[in-house]
Amino acid sequence: MDAFASLSREELIPLVQQQAELNLFLQQEILTLRAEIYRLKGGGNLPPLLKTEPPDWVKPNTPSPLSEPKTPRKKRPDAFVRRREIPTEEVVHACSHCPDYGRSLSGGTPRSRRQIIELPEVAVRVIDHVLEARYCGVCQKQCLPTPDLTEVAVGHSRFGQRVHALVAYICSVGRLPVQGIASLLSVLCHLKVSVGEVTWMLATVSALGQSALARLHETLRQSEYVHGDETGWRENGKNGYLWSFSISTAAYFTLPKTRAGHVVTDVLGEDSRGIVVSDFYGGYNRPLGLRQRCWVHLLRDVHTLTEKFPLPGVVGWAKQRLPLCCRLAAAKCAVQTPPSI
Repeated sequence: MDAFASLSREELIPLVQQQAELNLFLQQEILTLRAEIYRLKGGGNLPPLLKTEPPDWVKPNTPSPLSEPKTPRKKRPDAFVRRREIPTEEVVHACSHCPDYGRSLSGGTPRSRRQIIELPEVAVRVIDHVLEARYCGVCQKQCLPTPDLTEVAVGHSRFGQRVHALVAYICSVGRLPVQGIASLLSVLCHLKVSVGEVTWMLATVSALGQSALARLHETLRQSEYVHGDETGWRENGKNGYLWSFSISTAAYFTLPKTRAGHVVTDVLGEDSRGIVVSDFYGGYNRPLGLRQRCWVHLLRDVHTLTEKFPLPGVVGWAKQRLPLCCRLAAAKCAVQTPPSI
C-alpha cells in the first residue's frame, strides 16, 4: 500500500485498468473450468450455477398464462419535453479548416441544434401625411385632397391605433400605472410619451369603446344562459369586488366595488329569463329565470353534509345523488369536448 500511495493519478489509472482486465479474464476462466468439470462429471454442458431456479421473490420475465392480457399503453398527445419553435432564421456554425492539419473543409452534416429566442429591436414609425395643393389651370384654383385617415388615426391624436391599443392593454392586463406605461414605452419602443398623453389615450380608448361595450351588454342580456362569478379586487388601495358574466362568445366584467345582489340585476336586467350558472351565493337568486348551480360546489356541500350528519338516511341520500351529478357532469364534458382527430 505504501508503494501505491506515492504514485500519481496518471500512474494509477493504467494499473486500475490492468486489474479490471485481469479480473474479467479470471471470471471467464472460472466459468469455463466450472463448465468443464460439470461436463466431465456427466452433468451436461451447463454448470449447476446457471440451472438454479430463481427465488420466490423474483418477478418472472414472462407473464403467467392465467394472467389477464395487458392493454396497449395509451399514447400521450404531447411529450414532456420543451417544444421547439419554428425558426425564423438559421445560423450555421462550421469549421472552415481542420484544427490539426489546416486542410480546408466544406459541406457537413448537422449534429445538434440550440434555439435562442430573441426580441427584435422595436423601431417607431413616424409617418407624415402631407396634403399637397395642386393648381388647376382650367378653373384657376388649387385642389386639396381630403384623405380618410380613420383606419390609422384616433381622432386628432398624433399617436396611431396600435399605440392606443398597446397602452390600453398594458394598463388593463399588465396593471401598470401611468408613469410605468410611459417608462415602458420609452425603454422598449424609444417613444417619448408624457404622463398626460398616456392618460389622454386611456380616456380616448374608454370613450371609443362605449358603443362596443353596449353591444356586448345587450348580447349578454339576450343570451339563453350566463355564467356569473365574483372575486375580491383591490383598486387604488381600496377593497372591492370584480364581477364576471360570460357566455361562450363573450365575457363582461364590471367593478362596482360591492358584493350586493343588485349587481346581478343591474347587469342582466330585472326581466332576465336566461339560465344563470353560478355558485350558491344568494345574490344570484334575484333574476326571474332558471338557475343552475356549480357541480363542484354541490359535491362539496354534499360531502360536508355527510361529515356533519353521518346518519344512514343522509349517507344513503348522498350516495344516490352523487352518481347522478357525476354522470351529468361527464355527459356535459363529452358534449363540449370536440372529437379527437
